[in-house]
Amino acid sequence: MVEVFLTVWPIARYVFLVLLLSVFVGTLVTDCITRGNRCSEETRSERGVPNALGRNDETSRRSTASEEGYYEHI
Repeated sequence: MVEVFLTVWPIARYVFLVLLLSVFVGTLVTDCITRGNRCSEETRSERGVPNALGRNDETSRRSTASEEGYYEHI
């Protein structure tokens, strides 16, 4: 029993590491695809503020307009 464990453990360890890395990379790729391939820009930008590249994209304009409408309503 011990011999089987010692011969299988190195292989199982690398298979486990490959599975963990593939899940991590898959999660990152899925997040980028669902965010419209702008995940790196969106993580650097805050709501209502132009992103780090200085562009005022549609999401920023929409959130700014909704915030202005909210404060006008109050």
